[in-house]
Amino acid sequence: MIRPTTLRRMTGWVVSLIVATSVAGCGSESGDAAFDEIALPTFSKDRVAREAPVEVRRLLSGGEWSHYAMSPSPDGRYLTDITWAASGVGGDVALVDTETGVETPLTTAGATGSGEFAEWQVFSPDGGRIAYTWYAQHGRELRSIGVDGSDMMVHLSSSRSGSYWVAPSDWSPDGRRILAYLASPGAEERQLVTVDVETNEMRVLQEGLGPHWPRAFFSPDGRFVAYLASVDEDPEKAGIFLVSSDGTRQAGLIWTPDEERLLGWLPDGSGILFHRLTRDSRAIWKLPIRDGRRSGPPELIKDDVWQMLGLGFSDDAFFYGITVGNNGVHVASIDPETGRVLEGLAPVTEVSGTSRSPAWAPDGGRLAYIEQDLGETRIKIRALTGEVLQEIPVTIALRSGSRLAWVQDGILLDKAGADSEDLYLISLDTGEASEIRDALGPREVPIVSEDASKVYFHQGGGGEAIEFDPGTGAEKIVAAYPSHTPTALPDHPDAWVYESRLSPDGGLVAHFVRGDGPSGDPSAPYRDREKGWAVEIVSRSSGEVLATARSLSLERPGRGVNQWSRDSRYLFFFGLEEGADSADRPHLMALSVEDGALRSFPSIYTRPWTMDLAVSSDGRHIAVTTDRSKPEVWRMTFNTGGR
Repeated sequence: MIRPTTLRRMTGWVVSLIVATSVAGCGSESGDAAFDEIALPTFSKDRVAREAPVEVRRLLSGGEWSHYAMSPSPDGRYLTDITWAASGVGGDVALVDTETGVETPLTTAGATGSGEFAEWQVFSPDGGRIAYTWYAQHGRELRSIGVDGSDMMVHLSSSRSGSYWVAPSDWSPDGRRILAYLASPGAEERQLVTVDVETNEMRVLQEGLGPHWPRAFFSPDGRFVAYLASVDEDPEKAGIFLVSSDGTRQAGLIWTPDEERLLGWLPDGSGILFHRLTRDSRAIWKLPIRDGRRSGPPELIKDDVWQMLGLGFSDDAFFYGITVGNNGVHVASIDPETGRVLEGLAPVTEVSGTSRSPAWAPDGGRLAYIEQDLGETRIKIRALTGEVLQEIPVTIALRSGSRLAWVQDGILLDKAGADSEDLYLISLDTGEASEIRDALGPREVPIVSEDASKVYFHQGGGGEAIEFDPGTGAEKIVAAYPSHTPTALPDHPDAWVYESRLSPDGGLVAHFVRGDGPSGDPSAPYRDREKGWAVEIVSRSSGEVLATARSLSLERPGRGVNQWSRDSRYLFFFGLEEGADSADRPHLMALSVEDGALRSFPSIYTRPWTMDLAVSSDGRHIAVTTDRSKPEVWRMTFNTGGR
């Protein structure tokens, strides 16, 4: 059997064609050379309409739809979704009526504040059940439930199977098996498995799939499975493959220098749909397949489909989600001494792409951030006046968790990739990226020293605070405070400390504390906003508590979004004070070391899933990533072809 990850990147289309033909265990009649001929031109909308007439209609707009968890019912009337608890802690499986937009929960555990929640979901072929991922207190589970909320069944559990991550993607046409991606402890790559609904017997179809979006689909006749996997030594590079449902035969279908995302089988079995992403276009294509073989070159179905995520097929249509607008870096000017907002949040750029991960220069007069637009990733540097001073192309693969930190010798970039989170130093003179260290801790935002010569972070997110010199690579342990892992410190015998942040001058430490005691369960409040928090600023030399703020609701404590001003005078974080309405938006707060005052800035806020926070050297300028997006759901029907 050919493992997808054993394929190697080819620079020429002719070589790619030879490889595609030779590895196709199920056969192949056309290769990527044919794809090159039809895919490279830019098609007008009129031509697309003539060649592959389809009709699209928007069904839902706005709301808080979770596209990745959505799947259409066979009749197209309903979509699965996640309804999140009002507290933000926990979420349940839900059905959305596509005609009315009304959302009805099917489970109830997520709404109790337990911290449990649902994720990936998919309808059974008869529309009677929904398979879904459940984040339980003890780990992930693969479950299914009736569409009336009854007869919940657990098919895989981390306590039984050892899996730490699982995502269902499809059901077999007879409804007897669930198709899922699964990763086990210690495994670097995911497996494609089937799970028998009645016996819970698990069978591995493919291994070594890489870190890609979990998308795999049975053919309508149940004989084959199309899936997404890595195609060469670079795990970020994906291709679309085919395997027989008994796991004995495999074929490579599509892999190109561009990005392809598998959308599913056309209901009549005549081929698969995929979304092709290039620098200048986003288009939906059909790849004809007959008897497990490619039966012709790809056919353009619809061009100009941006910010799209496929939701799947009903009996007669294809559903997909569109995100209108993007995340973007915004800046504001404040006075931390008086609590006044001098200039409210304003975007730094108006590009159609995304911007995130802001970082201020040591002089406080320049802001760097990551910008992604039209398939390109760059670090952009702007002056406070808004003038673009520099653009540095980023050639290494990044993910949404990548962060920047500005130091004396350049800009630190945490790759935050799928296989590693290596730390790079970007030269402002040449733009060259040099790998200087293994990863920071998970979700770690480094603390830059007062003179910008060193950074502090917690090794592996644990208890050892490391001082690291980017110029020389020298490092040493300077403290033993927890980060990201709830810990009971001797000074807090009746509380959990969820995060500790060293000040840039190294003389202070801020503890984020929850007073439920070591006998309590530390996992639930760690996930999202919860009441009963305290923030303490302590002198490292004397142990004296210099400032305290209590009875707070904090947003995502322990996620590394809490930041010091460079002069160590103020600690900034997002939260709410005691007595605030639970529906209020968590906003920026500043705790003063000098007078112990807590000052709030209600107009400086952001949604928790886009949280980035950067503070200028003097604490008077703030940069955050805010969510400007609006989710929509669209339905595509085929006038000719298809089903």
